[in-house]
Amino acid sequence: MKTKHRILSLVLILSQLLAYSLPAHAADSLIPIYSWSDLNNIRNNMSGAYILMNDLNESSAGYDVYVRNGGW
Repeated sequence: MKTKHRILSLVLILSQLLAYSLPAHAADSLIPIYSWSDLNNIRNNMSGAYILMNDLNESSAGYDVYVRNGGW
């Protein structure tokens, strides 16, 4: 019975360590979006994983360059 508890404890500890390490590695592979230009460049790498770092709206620099006629 003690052996089963030790094995179960080890499995639980390892699963928690794995769960906490996965997001750290995933965050390293995220491509940051800081500007309208960065957002526009997503089309060059559609399989990438992105994270928005700044609010992009009509007052953001580059809005008039990339958002024309009410949309993309």
